[in-house]
Amino acid sequence: MKVSYCRSSDWRKGKIAIRTQKNSNVREAEKMGVVIPEENFLFERGKSGRNLDRPKIQLLLEWIKSGKLDHGHLFISSYDRLTRNLRDLTYLLELFEFHDIHVHSAKEKIPKDMTPSVRTFYIHSLGVVSQNYIDTCRNHALVAAERRRNEGKPLGSAPYGYEYAEDRLILIPTDGATIRLIFELYLSGLGYKKICNELTKRGRSIYARNFKETDIYRILGNATYAGMLGKGENIYKGKHQAIVSMKDFERVQQLRKSKQRGKKYEVNYPLRRKILCSCGWHVSCHTYNPKKGPLRRYYVCANPIHREEGGTTQLPAEAIEEQLITQVRKFLANQSFLKQLLRHIEQEHKRLKQFERKRLGSIKQQKDQLLSAYENTLINASDFSEQLKQLKREEEMNSIQKHKVVTKENLSRLLLTEEKMEDRFFFNLIQRVELSDSNELDGLYLEQLPAYNLMGRRNEYEATDTNP
Repeated sequence: MKVSYCRSSDWRKGKIAIRTQKNSNVREAEKMGVVIPEENFLFERGKSGRNLDRPKIQLLLEWIKSGKLDHGHLFISSYDRLTRNLRDLTYLLELFEFHDIHVHSAKEKIPKDMTPSVRTFYIHSLGVVSQNYIDTCRNHALVAAERRRNEGKPLGSAPYGYEYAEDRLILIPTDGATIRLIFELYLSGLGYKKICNELTKRGRSIYARNFKETDIYRILGNATYAGMLGKGENIYKGKHQAIVSMKDFERVQQLRKSKQRGKKYEVNYPLRRKILCSCGWHVSCHTYNPKKGPLRRYYVCANPIHREEGGTTQLPAEAIEEQLITQVRKFLANQSFLKQLLRHIEQEHKRLKQFERKRLGSIKQQKDQLLSAYENTLINASDFSEQLKQLKREEEMNSIQKHKVVTKENLSRLLLTEEKMEDRFFFNLIQRVELSDSNELDGLYLEQLPAYNLMGRRNEYEATDTNP
């Protein structure tokens, strides 16, 4: 398998960094006489290399751990595209070695006759430089942010009512009058919805549309309109023109707090943050307590504009939850799937044990090198103690655990016939649910099978004979 990985920490329209990296990787592949399939180009746009918490690098790791990339080739423009964290780089290098993955860097030309130990040392040296770079950038950013705070300059984007000009916030008079009116209406006793209606009557708008209740909520809680900048503990006095007085702003916060109502009842929504509307927003969870009858739970798109346009409907929670659980149970009842799952578990157990042993051996080697460096006075006692503690923590985290052997019969009994198995178990298996434009269930994906749509394969596994 041939894979190309490209990353740019800053993404703007017209930026050519990703394209340049892709071209470099393609040229490296052509030198070897191989072709990288279009679907194997992984592009990470606007993502920092400070850690591995990135969608495409996680997909790459999934391919590696599943064995899909074993004995394959990975093309990168430089090693700092993978990560700028030295510890993460060490982890990746061990994965590459364990799975026999050949890494080709367009920028760092490593001679083929270089010994493995020298090559590892060279790549680690690149990692040190890369991490120093990102640490320097972070320190510069912190210093710049502190300087801007001391100068009363904004750090984020301009909120409604202001615009950026000459590195400062400039008040937009017409919008400022609307914001002032919102504070006055709220202090007069009107709620969010009535304020929206009043603004519409007066012909006031925000971003070329009518005001929503969420707009009122955000505006009333934004201290920028009282002459302050920042959030939480980092709030500071700005040099921009305030729209309302601090006294009125604090009165509004006290009034909002007094109107907050505590929860009358605890309601469970197992699909919270898991259902995606066709517009791209998550659905929100709502509860209706009628005067007569039981409590009603439902899901609805959180996008206020989508709701206003009539593009969404309320989805009864009980019905959609039952439908999804039934779908997951039917999928897991497929004998063919159980066999594949069993083979996957057995392979992963073997692979995990081998990797953990190799990782522990690497940690032991690092501890020996650390001790040698300390004995030769290459590092001081404080650094020695700190690094040793870190290695011990890694040793504990990577210690080999005894894995329970799973059989097809155990899986069948666990998933299908165990009466005590709670619905929560099946909900935890679900990664995300997607809705169509007509608000029908269109996609169902499990945590361990993020690319496998159970709704798309429904007829396939429902038609399969489930008898052993």
